[in-house]
Amino acid sequence: MNESKKDIELRQKIQNRLQIMSGYHSRTYDYIREQLEFVSGNQWESSVLAARELDKRPSVVLNLTKTYVNRVVNPVRMNPIGIRISTDNPELTEFTTGVIREVEANSRAQEAYEVAYDHAVSGGLGWVKVGTDYRDDSSLEQKVVVDLVRNPLSVWLDPYSKRVDGSDAEYGVCVEYLSSEEAQKMYGDEAVGDGMGGINLFEYWNTPEDSTADMTYYEIEREEVDRYWYEDGEFDDEEPNPEKPVAATRKIVKKSVRAVRYVGNKKVDEVVIPIPYIPLIPVYGDQLYLNNGDDIHLAGIPHWLKDSQRMVNYYGSNELELAALAPKAPWIVAEGQIEGYEDTWAEANHRAVSALPYKPETIGGQMVPPPVRADNQAQTGGLMQSRQKAQEDMAREIGIFDNMMGQVTAANETGKAALLRANQGELPTAHYLQNLQQSIAQVGRVVLHLLAWVGDTPRLVGVRDAQGNKVMVTTTLSEVFTDQFLQHAEVETSSGPAYESRRRESINAILQMAQIMPDKMSIMADLLVRNMDAPGSQEIADRLHKALPPEFKEGGDGPTKEELQMQLQQAQQQIAVQSDQTQKLQGIIQQLQARILSGDKDRQADLAKVLIKEEGAMARERIKQSSEDERMAMKIEAEAESDMRDLASKVIDREEDRVDMRLSAAQTPEDYVPPVPGPISTDQAENTEVMRNIDETLRK
Repeated sequence: MNESKKDIELRQKIQNRLQIMSGYHSRTYDYIREQLEFVSGNQWESSVLAARELDKRPSVVLNLTKTYVNRVVNPVRMNPIGIRISTDNPELTEFTTGVIREVEANSRAQEAYEVAYDHAVSGGLGWVKVGTDYRDDSSLEQKVVVDLVRNPLSVWLDPYSKRVDGSDAEYGVCVEYLSSEEAQKMYGDEAVGDGMGGINLFEYWNTPEDSTADMTYYEIEREEVDRYWYEDGEFDDEEPNPEKPVAATRKIVKKSVRAVRYVGNKKVDEVVIPIPYIPLIPVYGDQLYLNNGDDIHLAGIPHWLKDSQRMVNYYGSNELELAALAPKAPWIVAEGQIEGYEDTWAEANHRAVSALPYKPETIGGQMVPPPVRADNQAQTGGLMQSRQKAQEDMAREIGIFDNMMGQVTAANETGKAALLRANQGELPTAHYLQNLQQSIAQVGRVVLHLLAWVGDTPRLVGVRDAQGNKVMVTTTLSEVFTDQFLQHAEVETSSGPAYESRRRESINAILQMAQIMPDKMSIMADLLVRNMDAPGSQEIADRLHKALPPEFKEGGDGPTKEELQMQLQQAQQQIAVQSDQTQKLQGIIQQLQARILSGDKDRQADLAKVLIKEEGAMARERIKQSSEDERMAMKIEAEAESDMRDLASKVIDREEDRVDMRLSAAQTPEDYVPPVPGPISTDQAENTEVMRNIDETLRK
């Protein structure tokens, strides 16, 4: 197949850039491979291991390095990090973040993040790859995919890229390999040939034997265009809209990415993607500046622990060797004691025997003691102490001690103290987590641009909330993710170990404030519950938030003018209803008071009768018991009768005063009627009747 001049120039450019990347990154990638193998258990130097195997000496691996790597990586597995978009529109923010969550969920992006982070902590470099794929075999619609890179040595980036997230890279490649036989069968002889135009892309590339490279090459392309700004702040990069007045114009440089796939030397696919970033995102570990900064290596935790880890392996191997030799201690025998039994004694160190016969011997008439085993007990105490010291050195070198990895330091240690101590283990390795967060944010930027590219037609789009609930909406993403939106949207990360630590600290702070200000707990309860990691906590927090006073809710310092008018109308209606109810209740009260007054008069008359009877009886009893003459008795009886009359008169007067007070309280000034001469009143008639009853009672 004939190639154009442009294709030949592209091949030449790719060949040169592969040579540059290979020359710059080869030593770094060799060291990354060495660290990854070290974490996997290959911790003995090849020459030392060969010598020990030749001498049949044990070479154990006490892999504490992997334990430290897991201590750094596992918090991300327990508290996954996600992408979050921030804009000045809350609804747009929630929609965009929900679309990103759907992409992450469908792509299993968390697995890609975890694998990249594991590689960065273990070897100093990990990768996340972002691309597109067809939604399914029955659709022409494409979807955005966040893919993992299982082998971190298969991706190479522009060596002049300086940013930790690789956003300034100008080119990069992702290289995988397949067998030459399979490549020739699928893509023809050109795939395994020397290349068109006499240019072999992989002339300076170390390709495994009998293998063919399957490479995707990315490079940034630039185009200078005129941008037109309108008075409303919007702009166009095409011809200006004649219906809008142009406020300003200037030339800008628009970036895009050209992606070309080669299998061997055969180009099988090419596409231009309108995004400004290479979709290969690095996750870095430590950067080592060697040779005055001219030689930069990437390293992970094994770089700092390698020497101490090997010391631990040496001491552990020597302990095992001494312990293995202890049962083979030689026997001490006198000459001639085992004569005739040599074969039995030769196997004494290899198998258990019930008895070991020997010949008693005498020297100078003294009986020689029986054979005894030489004291060859393994003296491993010093080795154990040295190994323990090497393990302590490992903890100091990485800044993660045993008590930060779950070891109990005191029986009475509180849970809060253990939690704070465990969080301290994150500080020495916080830079690994920070690098990962910046890289995941860059993944979000690439995903947003790809969504705007593939979503150029109306389609069903999945939107997920923070709890994982999914809804489907029909929209055109390119109309939502405009150039203005992509320029101003801020991409951040959410959750993760750092967020989890802040969440726990927030809960403790709110609880402490509640102890100091218990009366303010009602306005903090929704924040406290929202920070709790429990099923249903978000729903409970939403309900508590709705119960807050208006001034504590988001969106303003208080109710709006319309809300206040509505509240005023409701209050006026309630007042009118309550006024009607009050008038009705007052009428009922007056009726009840009249009935109570009537009943009180009857009860007071009956009470007076009872009192008079009791006092008369007592007076007559006193008279009967008296030894005075009849005249004195009559005088006493007359005085008693007078007292009773006075008492009855006072009772009636007091009751009349009470009735007058009640009536005056129940009546308004308008109801007052001045007294006029006329017949006797009902109250006076009742009082006369009471006096008549008193007289009859006294006469009985």
